[in-house]
Amino acid sequence: MNKIVYGNRFLKSVKRLPAEVVTEFKNKTLPLLQENFVHPFLNTKKLSGEWADCFSSRVTHEYRVTFKILENNEIKLLFIKHRKDSYK
Repeated sequence: MNKIVYGNRFLKSVKRLPAEVVTEFKNKTLPLLQENFVHPFLNTKKLSGEWADCFSSRVTHEYRVTFKILENNEIKLLFIKHRKDSYK
């Protein structure tokens, strides 16, 4: 099982999300990230360019969570944003 580490930017981004997105993240996305961050439901993608050391997974159809894989099976959550704003 992966340990989840919450970045400061992630904690700030969660405060701005609609309640249904937060609920979906807590109930579905987070448990799957802990078990298997490449689970098909998450539609995880390796990013490129300046984000080459990061991954993105689906929270809802419109929202994505971006994270890094650290040592010792740790996943550092960077932020959750609407897909059109995720990499700006």
